[in-house]
Amino acid sequence: MDHIENYIQKIHSALRGGSTVRISSFVDEHAAVLPVLHPHVRAKKADISALIYSILRLPSEILLARSVIMGQSDRVFEQVGIQMASKQWLTTKAIARERQCAYNKRTSTIAVFVASISDVEDLITILTAFYIEVQKLHQQLQEDGITLADCFSPEDYSKLQEVLSNQWKRFETLVAAPIDYELKLLAGSSVDYSKTVQQWWIHIASSRKEYPFDVYKQPVYFVSSNSHSLINTLSGFPLKNAKMLFADNAEFLEKNAEAFAQEHVPKENICSYLSRFTQRRNPQFMKDKLQYEKKQGLIRLKPYHHIDIEAQIFSIRDVITNKWLDPRLKINERMRKQLIRSNALIVNIAYPLGMGAYSILREVSENVPEVRGVYIMGKCASLNASIGDITIPHYVRDLHTKNQMFVNNIFSSDTFAPYVEKNSVLTNQKAVSVRGTFLQNEHSLQQDYKDGYTIVEMEAGPYLNRVYEMIYPERYPTHSTVVLDPDFRLGLAYYVSDTPHKKGLNLGAKRLTWEGLNGTYAISLGILRDIFSTEAGQSR
Repeated sequence: MDHIENYIQKIHSALRGGSTVRISSFVDEHAAVLPVLHPHVRAKKADISALIYSILRLPSEILLARSVIMGQSDRVFEQVGIQMASKQWLTTKAIARERQCAYNKRTSTIAVFVASISDVEDLITILTAFYIEVQKLHQQLQEDGITLADCFSPEDYSKLQEVLSNQWKRFETLVAAPIDYELKLLAGSSVDYSKTVQQWWIHIASSRKEYPFDVYKQPVYFVSSNSHSLINTLSGFPLKNAKMLFADNAEFLEKNAEAFAQEHVPKENICSYLSRFTQRRNPQFMKDKLQYEKKQGLIRLKPYHHIDIEAQIFSIRDVITNKWLDPRLKINERMRKQLIRSNALIVNIAYPLGMGAYSILREVSENVPEVRGVYIMGKCASLNASIGDITIPHYVRDLHTKNQMFVNNIFSSDTFAPYVEKNSVLTNQKAVSVRGTFLQNEHSLQQDYKDGYTIVEMEAGPYLNRVYEMIYPERYPTHSTVVLDPDFRLGLAYYVSDTPHKKGLNLGAKRLTWEGLNGTYAISLGILRDIFSTEAGQSR
């Protein structure tokens, strides 16, 4: 058993049966992996990239907590006497992880809702990385008689202060007296996770009582992407308010004008990006945006509190009448007339991690009358591309099941080339779906690259295992080679957010900002264009 498999086995065996374990028990396994996102795990000096990466993916209350309890639902917590509805539990979450959490100040406990085994693995590896780095800082201060500022370069120290912001004092306190967190996983069977996703789906399906569509009766195009690009493209609200957005963000635009010009970032993409800033500062703008989207048949369904994954439902016949629909879609009058007769819906899910992807697509595909397309847009680490490029896999190896899958991917370079000028579109790539962000190392990446794998991501394998079950009359296999050529549209594309082959450019050392704009919106446009073209053929 290699170090990565040993680490995974340790996580699940230690937490089995509701045992309480301490985070320090995973340190040796974590260090043995030598994660590519934790390159200096064994060094005496703090690893700034791993530290920042983990801080961004843990709730800020981790600086105060002494224990972490993981569970699938309120019911699971209640079975051990924890009443999540109590006022003692305050809702919280991490900046860079869509995972619902709650904090109890009286007991110094963080409760984390987990939707799959992937969530457990992700949380434990991130928390272990954080614990290791806090311990290293503590040792440096104790042994060398220095301050926190002396532990970093001026640039890294400033970056850390920026990330922690008003939590800085709490971080200093934690470094002075590190906490060996107590961990517990409640329940954790496959049935427990299935029940959680089922409740999430019931919450979505109940929208038929409030809106004029019914996911139980209308055909669906399933999209796994993010919560902003498709809806901005279909609503056109940011573009409609371009003048106001440019005025409201004048200082930012002036600072980045040259970079936007060099990267050939279109006005539509810039407007969508600026709207993020304006809606944070201006509640009325956000309110107007939501009302406009709803009027155009673009419905946002708030995440069910056990699974923090937003769902959006778009009625094709409604959105196609919007005059502010992104002009790059090039919807002519003939297509518009065909699509007005459509009864189909687009169901967009803010992409989940790992096995949560399988569970969600299983729930959707079992309950809607027809799936006409499955589209997966994600961000990935690339071993041969640059940040912002688009990569299209035709072969996926899933490390959850050890399956190798040949995919008849409908996407090609022609799908996205019209929407990008400077970024590359790499086709016929091979992807590997890994178990977690800290569960790859330099050796595994080099071996993957040697074997021709250039895309490292976390959801294609689980999604495709469900696609297998949508094609064949059996459960997905393991340790098998399969061909996926469904009678519905199947498209996978990723924009590059991380380049581990370029030292110092992982997501811990450098946070992705607008560099992924062109790739994100190009893939979104390509997906929507394919959906509209397919549905127009259905509606003739």
